[in-house]
Amino acid sequence: MRAPTGGPASRAPRGARAVAAALAAGALAALAAAGAPPRAEAAARDWRYALHDSLPDLAAPPDSAVLVLVREQFVRKNPLPPERITLDGAPHAWLPQRAFHVARVAPGLRRLGGLFGAPDLVLGCAPGRTLLLRLRETIDEEDRLRMRWILDDPAVAPELVRAAALPLAVPTARGVAEIAKRAARGASAAPPDTAGAPADTALTLSLAEIWFEHPLDPMNLRRDFSILTGELTLGGGRLAYLQRHRRGEVRVSIPLDSIESVRFGGTRYVGSAPWIDIVYREGAGRWRASFADASPANPEGTYNRIFGALALRRRSAAPRRPARGRRAAARRQSRGVLRLRTTPGSSTST
Repeated sequence: MRAPTGGPASRAPRGARAVAAALAAGALAALAAAGAPPRAEAAARDWRYALHDSLPDLAAPPDSAVLVLVREQFVRKNPLPPERITLDGAPHAWLPQRAFHVARVAPGLRRLGGLFGAPDLVLGCAPGRTLLLRLRETIDEEDRLRMRWILDDPAVAPELVRAAALPLAVPTARGVAEIAKRAARGASAAPPDTAGAPADTALTLSLAEIWFEHPLDPMNLRRDFSILTGELTLGGGRLAYLQRHRRGEVRVSIPLDSIESVRFGGTRYVGSAPWIDIVYREGAGRWRASFADASPANPEGTYNRIFGALALRRRSAAPRRPARGRRAAARRQSRGVLRLRTTPGSSTST
């Protein structure tokens, strides 16, 4: 099926038209089934992409991955220009403000680039897996725009799109040619961020200067939004966190096979760093622990490493074997539902 265009296709090179058709194939198949026309008024304003009021099927087939890109923010009074997105250096999409893009991609390690002033993002695309990337745009104290990708749970993508009424952006042949022209000038020389390193789940991932909060813990209220930081480690089948201070220490231990969901948890008053929310089971309850990088250098990169590593290790974790008998129940109760341990003099108790 031909890709919808916002201008005469004859102006684009023949190779660009073929690339555009390939990029749009996955999304347009679902659009054809839904019978959704493009937003004619938006297409008339910009010849590089067409907008559609439809949500394609986001399920990935067994032999490929699905990449969902969402740009939901409007951070300045005046609109910002659409972003040229490349995948492995080739044209991939135009992403205007308050829009999203969906495409099937070949499995493997892929490099997502093209954002103005931002490092490329290298991420693993496993076959049969859908990845959701949300573009975070912030304005710093000197009125400079900062753009970074962050991973999120793909299960929230449909609601995210519907709640904000985001249209699907599909590149036109001329739009693809424009991205290719810019990409031909050379790839970014900056080192990319890597989501999910290290890939070997036998290795331990250690990260320092990490904030922690446990808002569902009634004994933790006095320490919520604390400026104290600790070390987060992923290894041995669990996530562990240790925060030491003058009055004691705080320890958190969450088995990976007890985690139910991992997703973006917003920001806090301490800055624009993205927080990662981890919902997990402990005893008879469900709890949430949140973490963020306190360092201003690259908090989004740290967030993506935690998110990617958790996704990879959770898939390889064995199913948790339920404990049996009264003694096991008593042991769980004695450990505390939040697995927070303190030393004498600490302000936190379990």
